Amino acid sequence: MCLYSRAKDLKLFYKELWWRSNCDLCLDIDYVDYFDKKRNEKEFNLFLDDFLNNMMEFPKDDEEKSNLKNRCMENIKDFLSKVDFYNAKYIENHIDEKFFESTKLFIENCKIFDDKLTFEDIGQAMRNLWIVNILQKAFGQNVQFTKAIFGYSMLYPYTDNYLDNPLISIEEKSNFNKRFLKRLEGAKLNGICEHENKVYELIEEIERVFEREEHKNVYESLIIILNAQQQGLINQSKKSIPYENDILGISIEKGGASVLADGYLINGVLNELQEEFVYGYGFLLQLCDDIQDIEEDLENNHMTIISQIAGKYPLDLIVNKLINFTSEFLDKSECFNCEKEDELKYIIKTNCLMMIFFAVIKNRKYFSKKYVKEIKKYVPFTNRFIDKLEVNIKKKVKKLKENLNIDKY
Repeated sequence: MCLYSRAKDLKLFYKELWWRSNCDLCLDIDYVDYFDKKRNEKEFNLFLDDFLNNMMEFPKDDEEKSNLKNRCMENIKDFLSKVDFYNAKYIENHIDEKFFESTKLFIENCKIFDDKLTFEDIGQAMRNLWIVNILQKAFGQNVQFTKAIFGYSMLYPYTDNYLDNPLISIEEKSNFNKRFLKRLEGAKLNGICEHENKVYELIEEIERVFEREEHKNVYESLIIILNAQQQGLINQSKKSIPYENDILGISIEKGGASVLADGYLINGVLNELQEEFVYGYGFLLQLCDDIQDIEEDLENNHMTIISQIAGKYPLDLIVNKLINFTSEFLDKSECFNCEKEDELKYIIKTNCLMMIFFAVIKNRKYFSKKYVKEIKKYVPFTNRFIDKLEVNIKKKVKKLKENLNIDKY
């Protein structure tokens, strides 16, 4: 079966699973009491200061690099031993120095590729790197950085941000996608601007690792993402009534295809169970993003299954459905091929739940007060801390850069 047909089948499979998911709140994790929340906040701030200080070091000597890596690993282990997070006791068994080495190489390559990249751009791309590293671990592969993973991860700040920019017209975005499609299909093109040339350079990074004829699914997965993005643009460009457009289907296709590509970029091949997992994982992460981005989507008239009803009805039930979908999807996945796979599943599941919980607290005006009160029992920090978390991190980064006299990143 060709990948295009396989993706259509997976889209239908996950649409059915979504509608079957329970709308009642079903959670099998413990509450975090107030005193544990406050202790977690203190330890997190200490850890973040140490981590940022270490990440801003740029040692050239091999021995200094090794010492830096060891210090970072010790900081992480020390933090995990002191906090009351659901998965903290398991993370150390799975997130080892290979993840840190992959991250370090990624940051170094970002600086070489484009010295205009912001700290936020690198962070956005790095999130995809970590998704790939988790998949490598789950599938029993070596956790490592590759140029192909770099090329694809960097497409996020270069293409997603461009397509989400409300100041760029739908026509310009569509024309960009048409040229981008030709490039993904193998045409050798020159971009019409520096930004577009950078996008094409990132495709070259993938081509250097995966020869097109031998690894057609790598490039087909990228084209599937582009098609989903284009369909999303079409929906943005015209007004519609509820249920007129398949908003859920677009979310499944866009999210699923994005991590399907991650899976193929590991070594160019996936079996059916792995395809099923990465596609569902991508859909799950897409919905987590949609909850986090409610305000932005409403402001920019971006239609998602979340923004469709936000402000009109409380989002309690649809988030319950997502919580239950998350648990059922991960509990029943059968593609893991690593030591202590149940622990790794639990880490992934609780990380996704944490993203959902934080998004509820951040956007609590779109939920009933009773629901927010219930969800905050499971969150490892207080509401006040979460509200200020993003601003405080930016302040810490800014202060650190000023102290080190770093104008970039």
